[in-house]
Amino acid sequence: MDTADQIVQQHSPVFALADQLVALRERKEQLKAQTENNNAEIERTERELLEQMQENDLQNFKRSGKQFICSTKVWASAVDKDKVYDWMKNNGYGDLVKETVNANSFNSLVKELLDQDGFVPEEVADVINVTERATIIVRKG
Repeated sequence: MDTADQIVQQHSPVFALADQLVALRERKEQLKAQTENNNAEIERTERELLEQMQENDLQNFKRSGKQFICSTKVWASAVDKDKVYDWMKNNGYGDLVKETVNANSFNSLVKELLDQDGFVPEEVADVINVTERATIIVRKG
């Protein structure tokens, strides 16, 4: 038995908290699965309701203190961002174009800088917020 195991065995609150952490993470996974199933059921029911409303020529109706309204939402994504952004800029929509950096990539860059140098470069230190949070990794075995 290594020293870490001996220390942990002497502190039963550690075991209780470890068990609680595992149980909470397992519950989170169960809730995630339930949420995914619920979302699929919502989509199916909404699709059926839309069909029924269309068949009955209903644009909206009220039931049990709620109003149900047929609506169309649009989601779009640019296949060629440069071409779309250029078109937007040239046609008066340039204010909608924002330069972005992937958050995970940015986090990785900052972590790498901290691991490498122990600090964020002075030129950008005052414009980058860094938050570190200790966490527990739980693995099988």
